[in-house]
Amino acid sequence: MKEKIHIGAIIKSIAEKKNMKEVQLAKLINRHYSDIPKIFKRESISTDLLLSISVALQYDFFTEVYGEYLNNTLQNSAKKNNNE
Repeated sequence: MKEKIHIGAIIKSIAEKKNMKEVQLAKLINRHYSDIPKIFKRESISTDLLLSISVALQYDFFTEVYGEYLNNTLQNSAKKNNNE
């Protein structure tokens, strides 16, 4: 079974590491500050929004998500092989 990648949780974690307040992030991505907690709760978002957030936080979320996907795929493959 594939483990889901929770992009909102990843975004929240990076924003916190960079000490980016929700109000600041909202301004940088041209959203209302009340949208930011909703984004943090999302399991998936559009690539346009992810790109805006990547630029605002100066962080490559696309590479992060791809890396998580590969890691999950390799772990699931190893588990499957061990069960055979």
